[in-house]
Amino acid sequence: MELEDEVFRRSGWPALAQEAERVRTPQEQAVEVMNRLYDSAPEAGAEWALGGIPVRGTWAFADQLGDARYEILLGVLAGGPRRRVDVKRRLAQAEEGLDVCLDGRLLTVVRPVVAPRPEWAELERVLLDDRQG
Repeated sequence: MELEDEVFRRSGWPALAQEAERVRTPQEQAVEVMNRLYDSAPEAGAEWALGGIPVRGTWAFADQLGDARYEILLGVLAGGPRRRVDVKRRLAQAEEGLDVCLDGRLLTVVRPVVAPRPEWAELERVLLDDRQG
């Protein structure tokens, strides 16, 4: 074993081995990206929480092609939901012209500008309530 270690050391392979150890899995990279998104997202206040998890983000008008008919909330949760959320099922259950999607830690809400912004309790009900059929 010592001979192998010496051969690797002289060949420069330990540096390659150390580099390989620093390579992160795709899941670790995704967590790092989500953490950076959350850290750089605008803070909106203590009331911005989904299932007790703080959310950072902002509302933006969808007005790139003219007058805005919709407003979009782009948010990032501080951590993942406590239980898995079935994105497709929750999207199908959105109500009152409100499209809601939680994909991992990314939250997207689209609402008509003529409608009031949804309360966080409503978003929790649409996204996290298992009793919905």
